[in-house]
Amino acid sequence: MAKKDKELKRGAEFAAFLAELGKDHKMFNPEKGASLDFVLKLLEESLAAAAQKLIEDKPSVSVKINKTTGEITAYSYLTVVADDEMKSPYTQITVSEAREEYDKDAQVGDEVVLDDDLDVSKFGRIAMAHTKQMLSQKIKDREREMIKNEFSERVGELVSGNVRHIDKGNVIINLGKTDAILPKNQQIKGDRYVQNDIIKGVIHDVKESTKGAQVVLSRTSPEFLRCLFEVEIPEVFQKIVKIVRIERNPGYRAKVALESSDPKVDAVGACLGMRGSRIQAIVRELSNERIDVFVWSTDTITLTKRALASAKVSNVYPVGNKKVVIVVPDEELAKAIGKDGSNIKLTSRFLNKEVLIYGEDEFDDLPEEERAKILTSKGDEIVMTDSDVVDGGLGRDDIHESGDDNDNDDESVSAQLVKKGASRRR
Repeated sequence: MAKKDKELKRGAEFAAFLAELGKDHKMFNPEKGASLDFVLKLLEESLAAAAQKLIEDKPSVSVKINKTTGEITAYSYLTVVADDEMKSPYTQITVSEAREEYDKDAQVGDEVVLDDDLDVSKFGRIAMAHTKQMLSQKIKDREREMIKNEFSERVGELVSGNVRHIDKGNVIINLGKTDAILPKNQQIKGDRYVQNDIIKGVIHDVKESTKGAQVVLSRTSPEFLRCLFEVEIPEVFQKIVKIVRIERNPGYRAKVALESSDPKVDAVGACLGMRGSRIQAIVRELSNERIDVFVWSTDTITLTKRALASAKVSNVYPVGNKKVVIVVPDEELAKAIGKDGSNIKLTSRFLNKEVLIYGEDEFDDLPEEERAKILTSKGDEIVMTDSDVVDGGLGRDDIHESGDDNDNDDESVSAQLVKKGASRRR
C-alpha cells in the first residue's frame, strides 16, 4: 500500500485518480462549470485541507498540480502577522519571531515555509477519499451558483423542456442544464401533463431552496403570451408591431393591445395571419384560451370599446381617472359581462379602472339623482351629460376575437345584474 501511495506523485497515478473522480462524480462537465482547470484548482484546495488535518500541529498547506505532467508539489507554511495580531500559533507567526528564526527581512503578510517538499504519500488514501467528498460538494455548489446566475438573467425568456415527473401537482421539467418547476398555480387550468411531453413556459423566477437555485416556470403570466406572439408573429419579433398591453384570465380569455410602427402594416392583420393561422397556433398552445387582439388607443372611450370586444357598446362615460361607465344594448349585456363576470372583470383590469356596466333600458330608468352620482367622480361637483360622451359603434376591423367562446351567455348573471343595478366593480 505504501508503495502505491508514493506513486501518487507520478503523473500516471494522478491521471488515474482524476479519471476515477470523473467517472464516479461526473465532475468534468464544462457546461456545469466543472472544467479541468476548475477541478484542478479545487483538487489543490482539497488536498491542502486534507493534508493540513494529517500533519502534526496543522500548519497551513499549499498544493500545486502540474497540469501537463500531473506532478503534485506541496509545502507547509505559516503566515506572518503583526506581533499583537496573533490568533492561531498553528497557522501564523509573529513578525518578530519570523525575523529572528527564519528571515530577517520578513514582513507582515509573507509566508514562512516550514517544509518545502511534503511527501504526498503521507496524505494516504483516507485523504484521497476526503478530497473526493470535498470536490463533490464544491462542484455542486459551483453548479448551483452558475445556474442561479445564468437563469436569473433569463427571467422572461421562453424555454421548453421534457416533463420529467409530476410531484403533488407540480410539474418537473428538464431544461438540460437543470430541472425547472412549473407550479400548480402557474399552470393553465385544464392542462394535462404526461411524462416526456415537451412543455413550453416562460422563466418566471429563480428562487433559493435547500437544494440550491430553483428555476420557476409559468404558463399563466402575460409574459408567456407575449413570448408566444414573438415566436409566431415575425412582425412582433422584429418590433414592427408592438404589444402595448396584455391582460389574461389564463385558460379563458386574454386581451392584447397592439400598435404598428409602420403605417403599411396592419397590426391586427399581422397577428391573425392567413385565415387566422398565426393566432390559432397561439390559441392551441394556450388550451383554446380566447384572445382579443385590437389596436391600442390613448383615448379612454375608444380603448374601452375595443377592450370590451365581444359586445356592441352604446355609450362610454369616463368618470375621473379611475372609473368608466359602459352602457350596452340589453341583449348584449350578458355577453359583455361574460360567464361569471369574466369578460367585464378582465376589461376592468386591462383598463386599470373600476368598470360599471348597464343595459340601455336599466340605465335610462335610473333616477336622475342616482345617475348623476354614478357619473360623478369623488370630489367632483360637475355632472357629466350626454354631450360629453361619444357614442355609436366601433369599426370591427380594429377588433378581433380568437379562440373558443368561453363566455357563453349567462341569463342568471344578466338577470341578477339588472335586478341589482347591473353594476360590476373590479
